Amino acid sequence: SSAAQNQNSSSRSAVPSGEPMPPDDDGLDEPIAAASGSAAGAIVKLGDGRRIQPELLGGVLAAYAPAFGPKGIRLFVPCGSTVLIYSAKTTKRLGELSPPHKGKVTAVCAGTPREGCAEPLATGSSLGEVRLWDGKTGACLATLSFEAPVRDIRWPSEDTLLVVTGGEEASGRGGCVGRASVERVKLKGASLAPERAGVLPLGADRPGPFDAAGSAAALCDGSVLLLWMEGWTGPRRLPHRHPLTAVSVDPLGRYVAAGDVKGVVWVWWGILEDSSGTAAKPPARWHWHANPVRALAHCG
Repeated sequence: SSAAQNQNSSSRSAVPSGEPMPPDDDGLDEPIAAASGSAAGAIVKLGDGRRIQPELLGGVLAAYAPAFGPKGIRLFVPCGSTVLIYSAKTTKRLGELSPPHKGKVTAVCAGTPREGCAEPLATGSSLGEVRLWDGKTGACLATLSFEAPVRDIRWPSEDTLLVVTGGEEASGRGGCVGRASVERVKLKGASLAPERAGVLPLGADRPGPFDAAGSAAALCDGSVLLLWMEGWTGPRRLPHRHPLTAVSVDPLGRYVAAGDVKGVVWVWWGILEDSSGTAAKPPARWHWHANPVRALAHCG
């Protein structure tokens, strides 16, 4: 990844487990105002007039999606077998989570702040290992092992983690092989002690993007969107004409949105209000882009 390439021998070393992160002025009261120059050497002017050259501008950071911490102060970026930590305010690298995973990190997700753990974080690896961290101190709080690679992780509620496993990448052929499933993990106390709590009735033979919020979860299976909620007897299948490339569940439960390879965003308004999961609700064509939709996120 270019994030790793941008760091030389003078970079800040990894933060030992349990030690506080270096101070980074956690306030976010100085928004970025303007940027100029090429991506690799862009100069950014901050709200207070200072000019900086951020390390985060200049290319793809990693093959797997990064995640902001629950307070939006730090950005956690999967890079090989570890997770690099950046300041969202200064864009400077603060360190990395330690010790590293045994396999490559394939997923990272932030949880809800709680007493005793201000920045809970979960990471998953290609060897089926899930770790729970205090993102502020860098301390590894707990570890849980699965029988298949971790594809994705979501933290839909304070005491529940959803882990997507299986569906390994098919080397040289593209796509995935093997069925992916979604397993629930219950978390206890400030130590986030994990306990496997069963598999959701949600699985895919051609697994794609996944998202969850509250009591709802959505998993793409090729060109089909699989939607499930607590109380439903099974998943709702929403077929689509083209392969789906992104999905987002509204935290307020108002809609589910998905994007496809043709650059179209589709929105199913009110579908989570159907307690039976059977009512037919055609999606609204929300927006069109020239390229495939790679990511969707709810912002307010």
